[in-house]
Amino acid sequence: MTDNVVNHPAIEPEELYDGPQPGGRPFVQQTRPQPQQTLGQTQRQQVLQAQIIATVRAGLAALSARLLGFIATATACGVWSYAVINPDTPRTIAACGFSITVLAPVIIMYLRKG
Repeated sequence: MTDNVVNHPAIEPEELYDGPQPGGRPFVQQTRPQPQQTLGQTQRQQVLQAQIIATVRAGLAALSARLLGFIATATACGVWSYAVINPDTPRTIAACGFSITVLAPVIIMYLRKG
């Protein structure tokens, strides 16, 4: 099929090819520029690291009061369960003392902190 096109008198073989002409200039090989770390990129990385650290600290501060409240409540449940299983006067007094001295201040701190 290409023989018919090439041998056709109205079409010149040079018109069929749009690329560089043989014997002309050689192809220029393009090289990728090497990534260079500029001062702006270093500063952005430092700011990003500072923001990540600040976010983690804020999250831990919010969780600290809740985690402390959860631990105090779970311990209070254990102390009161132990006091209810075998209701002796010293166990009841100990459970009340724990609730007053540990659980109540943690709950108050939790409510104030939000």
